[in-house]
Formats: sequence, structure tokens, C-alpha cells
Amino acid sequence: MLRIATSTKKEVARRYVPAPSATIATNNSPTTATMNALLHANLGLLGQKLELLSVLRKELGSEEEAKLGYAQICTIVGASIGQHFRHSMDHTELAVATATAAIATTTTLTTNRNNIAKIHYDRRARGGDDETNMEAAEKRIRRVKRMIEELPTITSALASTSSLSSSITSTPRKNNEAGTAIGSSCSSSSSNNNNNNNKDTVLACFVLSSSDDDDPSSSAAVDNNKEFLLSSTIERELGFVAHHTLHHLAMVKVIATHTLKLIPVDTLPKDFGKAPSTINYSSTIKM
Repeated sequence: MLRIATSTKKEVARRYVPAPSATIATNNSPTTATMNALLHANLGLLGQKLELLSVLRKELGSEEEAKLGYAQICTIVGASIGQHFRHSMDHTELAVATATAAIATTTTLTTNRNNIAKIHYDRRARGGDDETNMEAAEKRIRRVKRMIEELPTITSALASTSSLSSSITSTPRKNNEAGTAIGSSCSSSSSNNNNNNNKDTVLACFVLSSSDDDDPSSSAAVDNNKEFLLSSTIERELGFVAHHTLHHLAMVKVIATHTLKLIPVDTLPKDFGKAPSTINYSSTIKM
């Protein structure tokens, strides 16, 4: 079980979450340290989301007013706080589910070296209650947070193999409910994608073209529904979703404190939605 040390709000905002009193896994390899940092970064960002929900409730005076503010569309950005939360949670949950599947499938990986996990970032269920319902959003955030906290020896699983046998996607949503990202046993092998000397653990799948991007008469036009498969690792994808979430939190802060003026800017930690590198740089210069 991953144990998180207690900290002040300022510490959480500055470094996502503080260094834990006990690290993950049972060795001190660089991979363990990297995975430990990535998991704590994502935990800290989930904590920032929970912090904002708490501030909305406190500052807007009632649950109903907080829900209205959470779902209100910012005309400049063209999205609400809830839509930014749901979108970034879709990505985070997919990456965390992949890490979880790494442990669940470890015993079968040695006989499935030609299969590799796929994360379908753009083939995911859209919408859901967590876009407009703060309670649904909070439940989803806390559920993914528990998924991370319950990863016991993820680096041991990674060290023992180089590929996974599951394909990760998000389940269809029923009755506009928030979806759950899970792994489905969908084995797929490709000589082009697996010729990687067994160094990659996942394929990150993206749709990179829309119907407006291409001239249909051009020979360079591509299938707009085609996914591009990029060789990656679980660590890299956990880093990607943390970076992705961070930028959405930066936009959420602007929406909440400036464009919609839902809450005063000083009700959030000053480093809310800021990259650690920016915080570190700012500390070295005179303001």
C-alpha cells in the first residue's frame, strides 16, 4: 500500500505531494524512484482537483450554487470547469488502469511477448455525469486516487517483463454516467509495432487528423479515424497524463478566478496549476 505523508496545502501545491515516508516496491532502482515520483505527481494533481471542489462549495455558499458554477460554460474558453475535469480524468484513468493491468497480467506476460498494451486516448466515452455533477466528479477522482494508492509493487511487475497482454480503453457510459477506464483482453500484434527490442511496455494511440485537416483531393489525405500508435512506456504515459492534467488545471484556475469570477484568486494555493519547473525557476529570480 502506498502511504502518503501528511502536509500543508502549500506543500501539496508546490510539489504536487510531499515525498512519502515509505517508497513503493522493495528496491531502490532508478525505475522505482521514477515510478514513485510519477505516482505521487498524479496523486497531487488529483488532490488539487479535490481542493478546488472544496473551495467552490465554501465560497459559493451552497451545494447548488457550487454545482452551477462547476458546470457553467466559460464563453472565452468554450468549456466549463467540469468539462476540463472530465476530459483530464479520462486520460489519467486510462494511464492508471494500464499501470494496474501491469500487475494483474504479470503471470501471463512471459508467454505473450508479441502482445502489447494499447492506450486508446481518443477512443473513449465522452460526456458523463462528472462533467456537470460535482458529486460524481469527486467520486471518480477519489476512485482513481485509490487505484494509485493501492498499487503495491508496480515496478517489480515492470522489471520482470517488457510487454502487456491487455488493451486499455474506456467502457461505454449508460444513462449519462461517468465511465470507468478498464483493461479488456484484446490481444493485437503487429510486426511494425513490436519490433522494438522489447523495450516498450505500451502503445499510446492517438487520432491525429480531423475532417477539416485534409484536402480530400490530396494524395496526402489520411483516414480521419485512423489511430497512430506510438511506442511508449507506462512511466512515460503517467508523465504525459500528469503534464496534460497540469495544463487543464491552469485553465480551470483562470476560469474559476478570472473569467467567471466564481472564487477569489487567493482562495487557491498560489502554485495551483503551476508546473514544478516553473515554481523552481520562479524561486531563483527576484519578483
